[in-house]
Amino acid sequence: MMKFFDISLDWLDPNLRAMHKRDSHTEEHFALRECILGPIEEAFKNGMEVQVIKTNKANGEMCQISWSDFLKSWCVCSKNVGMAVRTKEDLK
Repeated sequence: MMKFFDISLDWLDPNLRAMHKRDSHTEEHFALRECILGPIEEAFKNGMEVQVIKTNKANGEMCQISWSDFLKSWCVCSKNVGMAVRTKEDLK
C-alpha cells in the first residue's frame, strides 16, 4: 500500500514539471513528487476525471480513506500506518 507524504507547494509550479533530477532539486524531492503527483498527472493525460477533497486536521492526526480496485477493499491510512477494510468485522 502506497504511503502518502506531505506535499511541497513548489511541486505545483508548472516550471518544475520540465526540470530534470540533475537540476537544482534533489533526487528524493523528485521521487516524492512523482509518488504523489505522478498518478494524478497520468490520469489527466488519459482524460480521466480527478477529484480533490481538502480536509482540516482537528487534533494533529490526518486520515486518508480511498477505494482500491486491486485490493477490492477500502484503504484507511494515517501518515504512518494503513489497513485494508472489506467488512465491518475488519474494523474490530
